Amino acid sequence: MNKKYTLHVGGELAGALSVDYNVGPKKFDVAAQAHTLLEGARVETPVFINRSYRTAVRAATAAYAHHLKCDLAAIELRDDPCAIDLLDHTEDRDHDINWQQSRVGRRVWSYDTRPQDIHLAELAYGLREGRFACQTLGLYTYAVGQHSVHASHLGDQSPKARMAKLLHDAHEATLKDMPKPLRNHPGMEDYNAACDARQRVINAWAGLDPDAHHMYDVKEADMIMLATERRDLMAPSEHLWTKNDHTPAEGRISVWDQPFTVYAFLATFRGLAKTVCPHRYDEANALLVEHIKLCREEDIHFSLDELAGAAKLTSSGGAGTSAPTAVRSAVVNSSSTSCRSKAAGA
Repeated sequence: MNKKYTLHVGGELAGALSVDYNVGPKKFDVAAQAHTLLEGARVETPVFINRSYRTAVRAATAAYAHHLKCDLAAIELRDDPCAIDLLDHTEDRDHDINWQQSRVGRRVWSYDTRPQDIHLAELAYGLREGRFACQTLGLYTYAVGQHSVHASHLGDQSPKARMAKLLHDAHEATLKDMPKPLRNHPGMEDYNAACDARQRVINAWAGLDPDAHHMYDVKEADMIMLATERRDLMAPSEHLWTKNDHTPAEGRISVWDQPFTVYAFLATFRGLAKTVCPHRYDEANALLVEHIKLCREEDIHFSLDELAGAAKLTSSGGAGTSAPTAVRSAVVNSSSTSCRSKAAGA
């Protein structure tokens, strides 16, 4: 019998703790061992054995704190039965050629995701990926990133629930948005497992429970978005989709262009990061500033209302009133005002 925890320092996932019950000759002892993650290498503390569960866990945690040169009080333990799986760094990937290069020049092994592999820029720009295999109507591709921002404004507006909905498809930044008929096809089991594993690591990276994509009202928001997208973005069809009796959102979706999609995703993430994962805030802020600069270099400008709306989004983590004007108009309001970014003078 065993129990597993993730270990967090400053809210950031940095290790794991395994506890084994009923060990030793008399089957009464408890053994605890911390598995730490330092610069991509797995480092294990000695195994601490004691009759007392609390004493063994505290000894292993103290050794972990000593290894990281941090105060024991700064370490938070979170119950997670898959903790060791999240931090399994026993294999050397240098000889694994099955990687792809990311936007920031790093190698990404989407079938072997580890905590240090997640980078916000790769998520924000990777989620320009088109929904529905790009089979939507209109001139512009409807992106997973836009879908995710809209979903974050539906239902439960607590910061963690919103972040879970914003990131619920984040694995698709590298593993792509695979249409459900393909995902359900025999032989796709490894792909589906890789998606779930990568999503769990992304959730933990963002300060959420690894299973956050199965928690809160994520599925409900996703299904409302699906009903809304079918109504607003797909060609009329007499054929039934997978059973979905959810009512579409009141407002209609206007498809954003890619620069605004990235802007809205980063602004939403930055706003929620203050509460959910403060250690990610500076990264999000820097990326948002960099993205706006890139847009201006291409003569792409967002309205002052939209730019001001990004600051409002960071303040409350509340309902649509905290979102940029363009984000809000697509789902929360009934207006169908275009949400595309505007060129100077437009």
